[in-house]
Amino acid sequence: MLSFDWAQSLLSNRPTSIVANSTNGKPPIIIAAVALWSHMEKFLPIADGLIQLGYPVHFIGGPLFRDQIEQIGATFVELQGSPTTPGYFLSDTEMEKLMTMDPESPEFSIFGLGSVIWGATPRYFRSLQAALRQVNDVRAVFVHDTIVGASTPLFLGAPGVRPHTTISISPVPIAYPSNDTMPFNSGLLPDTSLNAREIHFKAWQELDDNPIIKGWYEIAVEAMSSLDTRQPPPKPCLCINQILSDVLCLLSIRDFDFPRSDDRPNMHHIGMPKLVGARERELPPWWDEVLDAKKQGKKIVAVSRSSLDYSMENVLVPTMNGLRGRDDVLVVVALVSGEVEDLKKNFDIPENAKVTTFIPMDLLLPYVDILVSSGGYGTVQHALQNGVPMVLIGALEDKVETGTIARYTGVGIFHHSLSVEPDAVAASVDEILSNPSYKQNAEKMKESYKEYDPVELLDKIIQERVRWYDELTSQQRIEMQ
Repeated sequence: MLSFDWAQSLLSNRPTSIVANSTNGKPPIIIAAVALWSHMEKFLPIADGLIQLGYPVHFIGGPLFRDQIEQIGATFVELQGSPTTPGYFLSDTEMEKLMTMDPESPEFSIFGLGSVIWGATPRYFRSLQAALRQVNDVRAVFVHDTIVGASTPLFLGAPGVRPHTTISISPVPIAYPSNDTMPFNSGLLPDTSLNAREIHFKAWQELDDNPIIKGWYEIAVEAMSSLDTRQPPPKPCLCINQILSDVLCLLSIRDFDFPRSDDRPNMHHIGMPKLVGARERELPPWWDEVLDAKKQGKKIVAVSRSSLDYSMENVLVPTMNGLRGRDDVLVVVALVSGEVEDLKKNFDIPENAKVTTFIPMDLLLPYVDILVSSGGYGTVQHALQNGVPMVLIGALEDKVETGTIARYTGVGIFHHSLSVEPDAVAASVDEILSNPSYKQNAEKMKESYKEYDPVELLDKIIQERVRWYDELTSQQRIEMQ
């Protein structure tokens, strides 16, 4: 059976050097997140909340987000070797290469996500080392986006300064093995037969033969080797950043997850930040038409896509075509990237659709009846915080796992595909409108989210780790150095 015994020796690894100064008061916090808005919108509110509680916060990020980071009172630490492409983690050349690939090919996932998760690790590692030396406090706590593996090399024996505590905050579903679930992104629900644990175990073992996982592992080995780690990353490498940390916090709630009897130690569900962060709050000029449609009893269908989905043909266009001409529905579309004029060049926007590049989702969702989305973990949970059921269409990144959880919990319909036909979208929308169980389940989730305050829970975890350190003897502290 699967277990986390293999990870314990890695978690006990100590680097050869560690800063020895200590300040009074709350420990300094170093935060790192992927330089994409879909990640920053989760970590900026967390950083802001910690600052309001009196923590000094240093935030490692791309230059595009410097203003937002400094506006909340955090010290900006520029990501070393930041790509010149605004807001992205890939260089211009890497982006050009990615755009030429078939999104459904293994090569796309290997190159794209491999570069995100592992290819950027050396840059984040060096940035963390610089921040730790700048802070110069033995009680420094590193709070990082799970996709950012800045501290992972330390657990694998890389020379450098290790923070007092590493807290991995995961903006994606759990990816590590469990005897109670099918493999991450398989699209399969947990088996419920008497042989379930054996079936799950076998499925996880077969994951090592997946060509995408193999490709990621090769990138991971190269990245770790460049940092002089004493050992390569264990397999399967897609979940290592969720395991190699002192604490794991999942940006979700217990009810929106598969049940597991064998979660890793020190794992906590802490909910999802409700606000979308420090982005523009301006509503589109046609906003009053949304309010009028709601008053008239029309159903509001919101449509959005992933910031990594560069095609409008996958989710946006099929949804507008599927609901075209219906006088009982108003479709509100957020392009996320690209301009409305670009869409108009090759597409006739229906009369019952309103399109904008960006709209504050926390202002829109209270009026929405159904969300149609590519299934980003954060977007889905923002919808559930408002009791909104959904139609999810996705096959890349973490979208399959998120969609499968939505299906498992009964809050939506999931299409395991990069795109679907317009009729399929319309049928799914009608199914949710006619079957009250989807809305009822989403409303139950809404109530569950109210029990979680991410910043409050994170503060408690940090304080527990500080007390643990303060209670160590002088000899134990020396042994940590």
